[in-house]
Amino acid sequence: MVSTDRLGSATLFSSLVFAVASLTATTGYADEYDYDEPTVRLGGYVRGWVSANLQDQPERPNSGRKLSMVRGSVLLDADWLPASNLRFKAIGRLDREYRTSYLKSLERAPNPFPGTGSIADVFTTKGGGGIGGIMENYNRGDLRELWGEADLSERIKVKFGRQQIVWGETDFFRGLDIVHGFDYRWRSFLEPENEELRKPLITARVTVQVPEADGSLDMFVRPGVDRDEDIGNTFDIAGGRWASQPAKGASFFYATDYNYRSKGANVRDVTGGVRWQGQLGGINYSVAALRTFNNDPVFNPCGANLQYLYQGAGSAGAFSSFRQTPKNCGVAFNPYQPDGVQAQFGDWIFPKTNILGLTASGYSDWADAVFSTEIVFQKNASFNYGLQQGGRFGYNILPGAFGIIQKDKLTTMFRMDKTVDLTRLIGTSRPSFASVQVFNTRILGFKKSDEIVQLAFWSRSKSRDSAIVTGILAMNYSNDRINPTLAAGWDVSNGGGFIIPSVEWVIGDHWRVRAELDLFFASGNQKSKYIDPNTFEWVESGRGAGLMGYMAHNNQAVIRVTRQF
Repeated sequence: MVSTDRLGSATLFSSLVFAVASLTATTGYADEYDYDEPTVRLGGYVRGWVSANLQDQPERPNSGRKLSMVRGSVLLDADWLPASNLRFKAIGRLDREYRTSYLKSLERAPNPFPGTGSIADVFTTKGGGGIGGIMENYNRGDLRELWGEADLSERIKVKFGRQQIVWGETDFFRGLDIVHGFDYRWRSFLEPENEELRKPLITARVTVQVPEADGSLDMFVRPGVDRDEDIGNTFDIAGGRWASQPAKGASFFYATDYNYRSKGANVRDVTGGVRWQGQLGGINYSVAALRTFNNDPVFNPCGANLQYLYQGAGSAGAFSSFRQTPKNCGVAFNPYQPDGVQAQFGDWIFPKTNILGLTASGYSDWADAVFSTEIVFQKNASFNYGLQQGGRFGYNILPGAFGIIQKDKLTTMFRMDKTVDLTRLIGTSRPSFASVQVFNTRILGFKKSDEIVQLAFWSRSKSRDSAIVTGILAMNYSNDRINPTLAAGWDVSNGGGFIIPSVEWVIGDHWRVRAELDLFFASGNQKSKYIDPNTFEWVESGRGAGLMGYMAHNNQAVIRVTRQF
């Protein structure tokens, strides 16, 4: 039997996509234009997604086969070229989702719950932190880009406004592509186009061509006038569909919040970077230096309120705030009073950091492949520390909540891209593209006694090295009208992995249909005690898992329909 909710969701999705598409059906791609003539171009897409859970989730029994996402987006992309040396661009995107029965279930307190009334509400996705319900994560309107660019001479180009700056060579897991943060709340890392998840910033950028040295100099300054939320990676900590297991339906905003004005992590501070890009002996290379923010947020604890949470165990002095006490730390914590100013266990902050990076790529005759590498040194990368129960820092039911520790970090990536002829083996219409990437992050000066955790509030300790291997095989059939892709990854250090088979159909000039399976294989599910955020009871498994453990029970089937114009 197909539930009414599923039928209604599918009907809404279909109506959105086809109704808006019909309005644009007479709009084709703009003709190729001459940059020497004043030109205006308008393009974009109408896009819709439907995804369904393929398995039950521990936090929400009977969640398998329920629709996890029914989403529609409209993107408008406008270019104006008033002269051959002057360009302007604006990109806006509007996103709306249908509130499926599964999403509704994430807004209700789990059953059983140790409390009623206001306490049952404050810890839920709907009540926690007053964020206004789970749909606030998904229903968005965003000016993606708004910039102007001018050629001051044949060598010098300047560009100012809200834009995306992409440095680096990596796929899936990023090394040097950290000028911007990413919004992982609605689709995790799974959307194939990085620019749809990357968060643009307001920057001033200058590019200088130096043909005498076969290279160019790329410089940018971010003056610090962005919105607070534009900084760093945004993860689902409000209990939505991509919350790390087992926290679906439980909002961490009940007693934590982002602080974008914290000392040493102030979004208003000026940041920037410089990169030299060139060629030498057939090798494409770049050298870059960045002053930016820690991409991932870290937890800055409030010792007084955490001691209250631990019912007097330990001392408030065991917790160390990073340069500044968190917001609302002086307010006595009262979980039964969600209204008004609520005390905080701590803040999520993005401390500033310095980056040095090197990339190189080149073609190898003997392997008939392109080899790429990326080496990134990060000064004072920020981590949380403190394991639960019996660790060096004492009694702790919230792993990683004792404070922030900074260590230098070295990230390396090696990749091989190769064309593989599978036409006779599997009947592709042309040779296929294959890519294998090895990605490793090493903490310099690592000591096990530091008790660094992979993620605040999860008990998995971090190792000196964290290695991941990923691979992609992209194939083409029917003269590129049917394009299957197989992507996979394996967490070498912690176990587990993912497999993402997909196929995209190209229908005429304007329509694209993509079907995808997102399959996760979790391991490293350590037995370790923690407080379940849904029930506030001691549990002995689940939260010790590593990276793929956070994604456990999240297998999805996805269909995406796009009408380009």
